[in-house]
Amino acid sequence: MKILITGASGFLGGAVGRAAIAAGHEVVGIGRDACPPAHWSGAYRQVDFRSADMLSGTIAGIAPDCVAHFAGTASVGDSFQAPLADFESSTGLWFRVLDGIRQSGTRPLVALASSAAVYGSPEVLPTPESAPRHPESPYGFHKKLSEQIAEEFAHCFGFSVVSLRFFSVFGAAQRRLLVWEIFDQLRRGTSELRLKGTGDEQRDFLSADEAAAAAIGVCAARVGDAPGFHAVNVASGTGVSVREVAGTLRDCAGSRAEIVFGREELRGNPSRWQADVGKLRQWLPDWQPAPFAKSLAMCAKAWNVETTEPALTSAN
Repeated sequence: MKILITGASGFLGGAVGRAAIAAGHEVVGIGRDACPPAHWSGAYRQVDFRSADMLSGTIAGIAPDCVAHFAGTASVGDSFQAPLADFESSTGLWFRVLDGIRQSGTRPLVALASSAAVYGSPEVLPTPESAPRHPESPYGFHKKLSEQIAEEFAHCFGFSVVSLRFFSVFGAAQRRLLVWEIFDQLRRGTSELRLKGTGDEQRDFLSADEAAAAAIGVCAARVGDAPGFHAVNVASGTGVSVREVAGTLRDCAGSRAEIVFGREELRGNPSRWQADVGKLRQWLPDWQPAPFAKSLAMCAKAWNVETTEPALTSAN
């Protein structure tokens, strides 16, 4: 499979590129930067996404079997602070990519990096793809709009699109969001680990390497599909509380820090997420994620090696 990846320099886009290369696929990354990201071993093209001719010409020249769109924003909090910027970097950019494909005359499978944020606070756990989409943040609304635009291109222009609804992805290349923020406090030797919320919030975590492997597996399985739109949850299918995440990382650190929750209301962040991964397992029968605690310990160990400040002790 020849796969074109947007957002190759990003956290998840980079992981997807590495997973595709490791699986033996031909990979081309495109982005606004003049040089490819560090440790990128696939081909790379600099593209100005604002130029319709450049974008469509690049896609036509590559003629990919699959376009995997991983460029754009990834922050609920930032979307409240700058909703227009979030829209332009999310929904607006996605539309440009789809229209570039349309103008290129090619019809690859197109994969969208979407989010569980489209569900908002789901009424049913585990949550299936058929659940209503009731987002609670600008970020979630923009992902929902992106999916609706994907349905437009499937219906009006004969595209085959799959929306990859990622839940909570973490990994060693990440330097933001919950798991990193907990690690960052612990590596500094804090005696009091302070976190927002109640600690009872639940997320469905998956390591970036596993999320990337699942994404590539889905793309390979769906290449050649008839025109249409499909969504699939990409997650472990297991809910883990924030309190459990903090406790596991504290154990990895050999720390005795007291875990303190501020009990603030987390705007735009639903209290409970857990994915129904039945469709993912149907499409990828052999896919099986590692236990969360093992993946988390491996991530903490990698961070420990990479950071130069006082760090965590190794975890088994």
